[in-house]
Amino acid sequence: MLLPIYILSVVFSFALPKNKGYFVYLILLGFIVFALNSYTVDRTIYENRYTYWDEDFLLDTTEPLYTFLIKTMNSMGCTYQTFIGVHATLFLFSVYSFIKKQTKRPTFVLALFFIGAFMHCVCIMRITLAFAVQLFAISLILKNQQKISDFILYVSITLIAMSIHSSCIVFLIFLIVFFIEEKTIARYTIPAFIILSLSVVTLKHFLLTFHVEKVEMVYEDMEAGGSVIVVLLLAIIRYLSCLAIVMVPYKYFKGYKNDISKKVLSINYIMFALMPLLYITHDFGRLTYIIFMINICEMSKMIKKKNDCAVFLFLASLNFGYWSYIRPFFTLVFVEPLCNNLLFD
Repeated sequence: MLLPIYILSVVFSFALPKNKGYFVYLILLGFIVFALNSYTVDRTIYENRYTYWDEDFLLDTTEPLYTFLIKTMNSMGCTYQTFIGVHATLFLFSVYSFIKKQTKRPTFVLALFFIGAFMHCVCIMRITLAFAVQLFAISLILKNQQKISDFILYVSITLIAMSIHSSCIVFLIFLIVFFIEEKTIARYTIPAFIILSLSVVTLKHFLLTFHVEKVEMVYEDMEAGGSVIVVLLLAIIRYLSCLAIVMVPYKYFKGYKNDISKKVLSINYIMFALMPLLYITHDFGRLTYIIFMINICEMSKMIKKKNDCAVFLFLASLNFGYWSYIRPFFTLVFVEPLCNNLLFD
């Protein structure tokens, strides 16, 4: 029952791109989907981590702030479902605050996010909680004018996000957006990508010497997938679909660029240059969900007439067509969580 409600709610929202009441309804729907889900592809992993939190091997592989949250909620006697509810509340509050601040078409943006990225976030709870924190840091970059306090606050918030999921260390690289212009970053994007691509095998073998489990797993996937060149070409294709969301509209709407849009482009250039890191850890690919959120907020500002909505919807659908629908685990990530919900069981 929840699956058709979810799909129809998303489709209908495109007719009400600025409706604040419908935006709140979508947030509440997202909470029901996230907080009351009774099945996700990784539920057993997270439930075991929560239930057996005092096991040494779990403590060694879990970041300190996330461990503290687990310990605190266990000490309070909270169930695992309550634990999920805390994730849902914090994440959706962050998404609500970010979208409201960045665009005048919140319903349109949230609907695009719900098309695919949100359902992935429901499944990967720990990194989703880190995203909730990191979005507050990203909003500091997307300001017309920055102060030194914004720089300090960005670093502080990112460190908090890292204490939930270590992959957020990548966002420290975005600090250069505070100081370097978009044209300069664009000039060095391709050289940086090439250098990092050539270094990816060396980096991987270096990390393998420390027997990092995730790296070993990705290394096996890489060997099975073929040559390094093939793997890196797939990385390029994977991110170009996300980059197109802002690049195509900039060409379509000439003269749009302003200070914030240039920062969004800079963030995308940096993320593209770092794509080879995807083959050191799968977690890096998940960071693209934040970039997607930034991009759809930015492109929503360019909408001037109804035909523009069709252009953006096509680009966003194309992007997450790759991430969510074409990939073989679509059923596990999208369908199953919507068909297994405590409110509708």
